[in-house]
Amino acid sequence: MPEPARASQPRPDGRGQRPASPDKPPVERTREELMVVLMQDFPALTRDELLALTDEDLPSIDDLPPPDLMEQEEVLRYTASALRRVLGRHPGTYVTCYTLLYDTISPDERGRVRPPRVEPDVLVAFGVGSHRRRSYALWREGKAPDFVMEVASVFTWKHDRDEKPALYEKLGVREYFLYDPVGGRLEPRLQGHVLRGGRYRALRPERLANGERGLRSETLGLWAYLEGPEQALRWHDPATGEDLEDYDEVHAAREAAETRAQEAQARAREAEEEAAELRAQLRRLRGESGT
Repeated sequence: MPEPARASQPRPDGRGQRPASPDKPPVERTREELMVVLMQDFPALTRDELLALTDEDLPSIDDLPPPDLMEQEEVLRYTASALRRVLGRHPGTYVTCYTLLYDTISPDERGRVRPPRVEPDVLVAFGVGSHRRRSYALWREGKAPDFVMEVASVFTWKHDRDEKPALYEKLGVREYFLYDPVGGRLEPRLQGHVLRGGRYRALRPERLANGERGLRSETLGLWAYLEGPEQALRWHDPATGEDLEDYDEVHAAREAAETRAQEAQARAREAEEEAAELRAQLRRLRGESGT
Protein backbone atom coordinates (compact mmCIF):
# COMPACT_ATOMS: atom_id res chain seq x y z
CA MET A 1 0.00 0.00 0.00
CA PRO A 2 1.50 3.37 -0.92
CA GLU A 3 2.09 5.59 2.08
CA PRO A 4 -0.68 8.19 2.34
CA ALA A 5 0.35 11.79 1.95
CA ARG A 6 0.84 13.59 5.22
CA ALA A 7 -0.14 17.13 5.97
CA SER A 8 2.77 19.54 6.30
CA GLN A 9 2.46 20.04 10.03
CA PRO A 10 5.43 20.59 12.37
CA ARG A 11 6.67 17.41 14.01
CA PRO A 12 6.41 17.06 17.79
CA ASP A 13 10.16 16.49 18.03
CA GLY A 14 10.84 19.80 16.32
CA ARG A 15 12.11 18.35 13.04
CA GLY A 16 10.60 19.91 9.96
CA GLN A 17 9.67 23.13 11.74
CA ARG A 18 10.57 26.48 10.27
CA PRO A 19 13.43 28.32 11.98
CA ALA A 20 12.26 30.73 14.62
CA SER A 21 12.17 34.35 13.63
CA PRO A 22 15.14 36.28 15.09
CA ASP A 23 12.81 38.72 16.81
CA LYS A 24 10.37 36.06 18.05
CA PRO A 25 11.50 33.49 20.61
CA PRO A 26 10.35 29.89 20.02
CA VAL A 27 7.02 29.06 21.65
CA GLU A 28 7.16 26.34 24.30
CA ARG A 29 4.33 23.87 23.78
CA THR A 30 2.72 21.69 26.40
CA ARG A 31 2.53 17.94 25.92
CA GLU A 32 -1.20 18.28 25.20
CA GLU A 33 -0.54 20.85 22.46
CA LEU A 34 2.15 18.65 20.94
CA MET A 35 -0.26 15.74 20.98
CA VAL A 36 -2.73 17.81 18.94
CA VAL A 37 0.02 18.58 16.44
CA LEU A 38 0.90 14.90 16.24
CA MET A 39 -2.69 13.97 15.54
CA GLN A 40 -3.12 16.68 12.92
CA ASP A 41 -0.04 15.35 11.19
CA PHE A 42 -1.69 11.94 10.89
CA PRO A 43 -3.74 11.90 7.66
CA ALA A 44 -7.36 11.00 7.20
CA LEU A 45 -7.50 7.59 5.51
CA THR A 46 -9.99 5.34 3.81
CA ARG A 47 -11.24 2.56 6.03
CA ASP A 48 -9.25 -0.05 4.07
CA GLU A 49 -6.08 2.03 4.44
CA LEU A 50 -6.74 2.42 8.15
CA LEU A 51 -7.25 -1.29 8.69
CA ALA A 52 -4.02 -2.04 6.82
CA LEU A 53 -1.90 0.01 9.23
CA THR A 54 0.40 -1.86 11.59
CA ASP A 55 1.27 -0.93 15.16
CA GLU A 56 4.44 0.77 13.92
CA ASP A 57 2.48 2.95 11.45
CA LEU A 58 0.31 4.66 14.07
CA PRO A 59 1.57 7.66 16.04
CA SER A 60 2.23 6.73 19.66
CA ILE A 61 3.36 8.33 22.90
CA ASP A 62 6.90 7.39 21.86
CA ASP A 63 6.65 10.33 19.45
CA LEU A 64 5.96 12.77 22.31
CA PRO A 65 8.14 14.11 25.12
CA PRO A 66 7.57 12.49 28.52
CA PRO A 67 4.53 13.86 30.38
CA ASP A 68 4.82 15.94 33.54
CA LEU A 69 4.19 13.28 36.18
CA MET A 70 4.92 15.30 39.30
CA GLU A 71 1.39 14.83 40.65
CA GLN A 72 0.61 11.53 38.97
CA GLU A 73 3.83 9.50 39.03
CA GLU A 74 3.43 7.77 42.39
CA VAL A 75 -0.18 6.69 41.94
CA LEU A 76 0.38 5.60 38.33
CA ARG A 77 3.48 3.59 39.22
CA TYR A 78 1.66 1.93 42.11
CA THR A 79 -1.56 1.21 40.18
CA ALA A 80 0.07 -0.15 37.02
CA SER A 81 2.58 -2.23 38.96
CA ALA A 82 0.01 -3.65 41.39
CA LEU A 83 -2.51 -4.46 38.67
CA ARG A 84 0.15 -6.15 36.53
CA ARG A 85 1.17 -8.35 39.44
CA VAL A 86 -2.38 -9.48 40.18
CA LEU A 87 -4.14 -9.39 36.81
CA GLY A 88 -1.08 -10.67 34.97
CA ARG A 89 -1.89 -14.10 36.35
CA HIS A 90 -4.69 -14.26 33.77
CA PRO A 91 -3.28 -15.13 30.32
CA GLY A 92 -3.68 -12.46 27.68
CA THR A 93 -4.20 -9.54 30.09
CA TYR A 94 -2.78 -6.18 28.99
CA VAL A 95 -2.10 -3.48 31.60
CA THR A 96 -0.41 -0.25 30.56
CA CYS A 97 -0.02 3.48 31.20
CA TYR A 98 -0.03 6.27 28.62
CA THR A 99 -0.92 4.31 25.49
CA LEU A 100 -2.83 6.04 22.70
CA LEU A 101 -6.28 4.52 22.22
CA TYR A 102 -7.64 4.52 18.64
CA ASP A 103 -11.14 3.89 17.34
CA THR A 104 -12.60 4.10 13.84
CA ILE A 105 -15.48 6.44 13.10
CA SER A 106 -17.92 6.77 10.23
CA PRO A 107 -16.36 7.90 6.92
CA ASP A 108 -16.90 11.49 5.78
CA GLU A 109 -18.47 12.46 2.48
CA ARG A 110 -15.21 11.57 0.73
CA GLY A 111 -15.11 8.12 2.28
CA ARG A 112 -12.16 8.93 4.51
CA VAL A 113 -11.88 8.43 8.26
CA ARG A 114 -9.67 9.82 10.99
CA PRO A 115 -9.80 7.81 14.19
CA PRO A 116 -10.34 9.77 17.40
CA ARG A 117 -7.58 9.26 19.92
CA VAL A 118 -7.26 9.51 23.66
CA GLU A 119 -4.40 8.69 26.01
CA PRO A 120 -5.70 6.85 29.10
CA ASP A 121 -3.51 7.06 32.19
CA VAL A 122 -4.22 3.39 32.96
CA LEU A 123 -5.72 0.86 30.55
CA VAL A 124 -6.64 -2.78 31.22
CA ALA A 125 -7.86 -5.22 28.56
CA PHE A 126 -8.49 -8.93 29.04
CA GLY A 127 -7.92 -11.57 26.39
CA VAL A 128 -5.90 -9.48 23.95
CA GLY A 129 -2.37 -10.61 24.75
CA SER A 130 0.14 -9.11 27.15
CA HIS A 131 2.74 -8.12 24.52
CA ARG A 132 3.98 -4.53 24.39
CA ARG A 133 2.22 -2.16 22.01
CA ARG A 134 2.93 1.35 20.74
CA SER A 135 -0.83 1.99 20.69
CA TYR A 136 -4.18 0.26 21.29
CA ALA A 137 -6.32 0.23 18.14
CA LEU A 138 -9.81 -1.20 18.53
CA TRP A 139 -9.96 -2.49 14.95
CA ARG A 140 -6.78 -4.47 15.58
CA GLU A 141 -7.57 -5.70 19.11
CA GLY A 142 -11.19 -6.55 18.34
CA LYS A 143 -12.56 -5.00 21.54
CA ALA A 144 -12.54 -1.92 23.73
CA PRO A 145 -10.49 -1.86 26.92
CA ASP A 146 -12.30 -3.34 29.89
CA PHE A 147 -11.09 -0.74 32.38
CA VAL A 148 -9.67 2.77 32.14
CA MET A 149 -8.51 5.12 34.90
CA GLU A 150 -7.57 8.78 34.64
CA VAL A 151 -5.49 10.55 37.29
CA ALA A 152 -6.49 14.21 37.36
CA SER A 153 -3.76 16.74 36.66
CA VAL A 154 -3.75 20.51 36.45
CA PHE A 155 -4.06 20.25 32.66
CA THR A 156 -6.49 17.35 32.26
CA TRP A 157 -8.92 17.20 35.15
CA LYS A 158 -11.81 19.05 33.48
CA HIS A 159 -11.43 16.97 30.33
CA ASP A 160 -11.26 13.80 32.46
CA ARG A 161 -14.45 14.78 34.29
CA ASP A 162 -16.57 16.41 31.57
CA GLU A 163 -15.62 14.90 28.22
CA LYS A 164 -13.94 11.53 28.60
CA PRO A 165 -16.90 9.74 30.24
CA ALA A 166 -18.96 10.19 27.07
CA LEU A 167 -16.04 9.05 24.90
CA TYR A 168 -15.28 5.93 26.93
CA GLU A 169 -19.00 5.19 27.17
CA LYS A 170 -19.30 5.34 23.38
CA LEU A 171 -16.26 3.11 22.93
CA GLY A 172 -17.75 0.51 25.27
CA VAL A 173 -15.20 0.67 28.11
CA ARG A 174 -16.85 -1.35 30.88
CA GLU A 175 -15.53 0.72 33.78
CA TYR A 176 -14.09 4.22 34.06
CA PHE A 177 -12.41 5.38 37.28
CA LEU A 178 -11.08 8.86 38.14
CA TYR A 179 -8.78 9.88 40.98
CA ASP A 180 -7.62 13.31 42.15
CA PRO A 181 -4.23 12.86 43.87
CA VAL A 182 -4.00 16.35 45.35
CA GLY A 183 -7.61 17.34 46.02
CA GLY A 184 -9.57 20.42 45.03
CA ARG A 185 -10.34 19.25 41.48
CA LEU A 186 -12.68 16.28 41.70
CA GLU A 187 -15.34 15.81 44.34
CA PRO A 188 -15.31 13.15 45.54
CA ARG A 189 -11.62 12.54 44.86
CA LEU A 190 -12.24 8.91 43.84
CA GLN A 191 -15.01 8.24 41.33
CA GLY A 192 -16.09 5.20 39.38
CA HIS A 193 -18.54 4.49 36.56
CA VAL A 194 -19.79 1.14 35.27
CA LEU A 195 -21.40 0.57 31.86
CA ARG A 196 -24.97 -0.71 32.14
CA GLY A 197 -27.34 -0.72 29.19
CA GLY A 198 -24.91 1.35 27.16
CA ARG A 199 -24.76 4.15 29.75
CA TYR A 200 -22.40 4.87 32.61
CA ARG A 201 -23.80 4.56 36.11
CA ALA A 202 -21.94 6.05 39.05
CA LEU A 203 -20.62 3.54 41.57
CA ARG A 204 -21.64 4.10 45.18
CA PRO A 205 -19.07 3.73 47.98
CA GLU A 206 -19.38 0.53 50.00
CA ARG A 207 -17.83 -0.69 53.24
CA LEU A 208 -14.78 -2.92 52.79
CA ALA A 209 -13.86 -5.78 55.08
CA ASN A 210 -11.02 -3.65 56.50
CA GLY A 211 -13.52 -1.00 57.58
CA GLU A 212 -12.69 1.51 54.85
CA ARG A 213 -15.24 2.81 52.36
CA GLY A 214 -14.36 2.37 48.70
CA LEU A 215 -15.52 1.51 45.19
CA ARG A 216 -15.85 -2.07 43.95
CA SER A 217 -14.57 -2.76 40.46
CA GLU A 218 -16.58 -5.67 39.11
CA THR A 219 -14.32 -5.78 36.07
CA LEU A 220 -11.07 -6.12 37.99
CA GLY A 221 -12.48 -8.02 40.96
CA LEU A 222 -10.80 -5.47 43.24
CA TRP A 223 -11.69 -2.56 45.50
CA ALA A 224 -10.27 0.96 45.37
CA TYR A 225 -10.23 3.18 48.46
CA LEU A 226 -8.45 6.23 49.85
CA GLU A 227 -6.07 5.72 52.76
CA GLY A 228 -5.01 8.07 55.55
CA PRO A 229 -5.03 11.86 55.81
CA GLU A 230 -3.34 12.21 52.40
CA GLN A 231 -6.13 10.17 50.80
CA ALA A 232 -3.66 8.00 48.87
CA LEU A 233 -5.20 5.55 46.43
CA ARG A 234 -4.98 1.90 47.47
CA TRP A 235 -6.20 -1.24 45.72
CA HIS A 236 -7.62 -4.06 47.86
CA ASP A 237 -8.03 -7.72 46.93
CA PRO A 238 -11.11 -9.20 48.67
CA ALA A 239 -9.91 -12.73 47.81
CA THR A 240 -6.88 -12.35 50.08
CA GLY A 241 -8.17 -9.61 52.37
CA GLU A 242 -4.99 -7.62 51.71
CA ASP A 243 -4.04 -4.44 49.88
CA LEU A 244 -2.15 -4.81 46.63
CA GLU A 245 1.54 -4.00 46.68
CA ASP A 246 3.56 -2.67 43.78
CA TYR A 247 6.90 -4.10 42.70
CA ASP A 248 8.82 -1.68 44.91
CA GLU A 249 6.82 -2.69 47.97
CA VAL A 250 7.17 -6.38 47.15
CA HIS A 251 10.91 -5.94 46.65
CA ALA A 252 11.22 -4.02 49.93
CA ALA A 253 9.20 -6.67 51.76
CA ARG A 254 11.34 -9.44 50.26
CA GLU A 255 14.54 -7.65 51.29
CA ALA A 256 13.17 -7.14 54.79
CA ALA A 257 12.26 -10.82 55.01
CA GLU A 258 15.72 -11.83 53.81
CA THR A 259 17.30 -9.49 56.35
CA ARG A 260 15.19 -11.01 59.14
CA ALA A 261 16.14 -14.51 57.99
CA GLN A 262 19.84 -13.61 57.94
CA GLU A 263 19.58 -12.05 61.41
CA ALA A 264 17.80 -15.17 62.71
CA GLN A 265 20.52 -17.39 61.23
CA ALA A 266 23.20 -15.20 62.84
CA ARG A 267 21.46 -15.43 66.23
CA ALA A 268 21.17 -19.21 65.82
CA ARG A 269 24.91 -19.45 65.05
CA GLU A 270 25.73 -17.31 68.09
CA ALA A 271 23.50 -19.46 70.28
CA GLU A 272 25.15 -22.64 68.98
CA GLU A 273 28.60 -21.20 69.59
CA GLU A 274 27.62 -20.21 73.14
CA ALA A 275 26.18 -23.69 73.75
CA ALA A 276 29.36 -25.30 72.43
CA GLU A 277 31.45 -23.11 74.72
CA LEU A 278 29.28 -24.06 77.70
CA ARG A 279 29.63 -27.74 76.87
CA ALA A 280 33.41 -27.33 76.64
CA GLN A 281 33.49 -25.57 80.00
CA LEU A 282 31.38 -28.33 81.53
CA ARG A 283 33.77 -30.98 80.22
CA ARG A 284 36.72 -29.11 81.68
CA LEU A 285 35.00 -28.81 85.06
CA ARG A 286 34.23 -32.51 85.11
CA GLY A 287 37.83 -33.30 84.21
CA GLU A 288 39.14 -31.14 87.03
CA SER A 289 36.80 -32.67 89.61
CA GLY A 290 37.83 -36.21 88.63
CA THR A 291 41.54 -35.65 89.31
